[in-house]
Amino acid sequence: MSLSEQDTIVALSTPPGMSAIAVIRLTGENSLERIKEIYSGKIEAGKVNHGFINLEKDFSDEVVLLYFKKPNSYTGEDLIEIHTHGNMLIVENILRYLYSKGIRAALPGEFTKRAFLNGKMDLIQAEALEMLIKSSTYDGIKLSFSYLKGGLSKKVEEIRESILVLLSQIEANIDFPDYDVEIDWKSFNKTVKRIKEWTIKILNSSHFSNSLFEGQNIIVAGKANVGKSSLLNAFVQEERALVSEYPGTTRDFLRERIVYRNKAFNVIDIAGIEERENRLLEKRGIERSLKILEENDNILFVIDASEGVDERDFSVYDKIKGKKIILVLNKIDKGSVIEKREAEKLFPEVLDIIEISAKFEKNIDELLDKMIFYYSNEKNKSDFIAMTERQKELFYRLKDEAERVLEKKKLNYEEEILAEHVREMKRIVEKLTGKIYDEDILEKIFSSFCIGK
Repeated sequence: MSLSEQDTIVALSTPPGMSAIAVIRLTGENSLERIKEIYSGKIEAGKVNHGFINLEKDFSDEVVLLYFKKPNSYTGEDLIEIHTHGNMLIVENILRYLYSKGIRAALPGEFTKRAFLNGKMDLIQAEALEMLIKSSTYDGIKLSFSYLKGGLSKKVEEIRESILVLLSQIEANIDFPDYDVEIDWKSFNKTVKRIKEWTIKILNSSHFSNSLFEGQNIIVAGKANVGKSSLLNAFVQEERALVSEYPGTTRDFLRERIVYRNKAFNVIDIAGIEERENRLLEKRGIERSLKILEENDNILFVIDASEGVDERDFSVYDKIKGKKIILVLNKIDKGSVIEKREAEKLFPEVLDIIEISAKFEKNIDELLDKMIFYYSNEKNKSDFIAMTERQKELFYRLKDEAERVLEKKKLNYEEEILAEHVREMKRIVEKLTGKIYDEDILEKIFSSFCIGK
């Protein structure tokens, strides 16, 4: 079957499986006509309609039907939602009938692609919708929703308007030299610098984007048997890590996701990174742990306060120096050999020190509060960040192009050359929002969407 953007399409929008309600969506020119063939009841646009789907003599289902008349719909086309009972036999029966009438199954993201093509949203908003659906953190949800409402799109459009003003001034001077159009070069440079600084601010914050949507990674490091696994268990409120009296129980790493005060963290309990015996399994665990340490900066450095500090603790500390470390003095229920003041002198580079008992969950909430304070994104991100690699690439290109304009203006390049670079700045921001695009980019963006969206 030849796929066309004019086809009427259908998809199950709720996850497949047994549920109370399943939602089937269809959009396109023939949506209403096809539904009328199997639906008994009144259909009014913009209202909740109640009736029955009748496919065979002995098959019918009571449904709620919503009809969104074009252009006032998500896709900009006629769009219908059938809220049926969530038995997959019912869903499959309805879909099978619609397929038999020439309505095809929607591709992943095809509803949203049509919304974009029909001017209901731009590409930044479309990408924000995908991130909103997939985000596993509250921060990611909030950012995605602000972009979906047009927060970043409005700012990019403001930048585009500024670029259009610059371009009109230069082109007027080039096209009508006899009129001696005066360009305010001081204002020109100021505008380009402002655009450059804004893109730099976005790019500087964008390295937080993964953690913003997936949660910050936090490594639990320390020598063997200081209570790292007990701390992980205290975080997740159940025994996920095997706790033993024998040192070196953890041979690889354990990763658990925790949510505290609406902040998400991925806590990774790595194997001890001080090598004690020439055992192959332990060596491999240490190698993997060191690689994880290399890739992450947030560290909970755990020490057994009941035994004090020895050379193996310093061996671990040497491997994590320069990172963002909270020192955790564990096992205070056994009594403390080392106090906070002494620990401050021994490990002067740590962000903070907290005394806990992982076994009895003492001061765990206080430790979590410190993790939020030191590892939260709030202090480090700007109002806007680039959510996707596509956006990052375009913001880098915009920054580079602004720098070229400033450099070539300083070197007194001809206005025709300046104009070409300003035109490229305009093309870049128009690619950001999708005012100009190519089909390959759309395919890449929307193919990653879930089916039915």
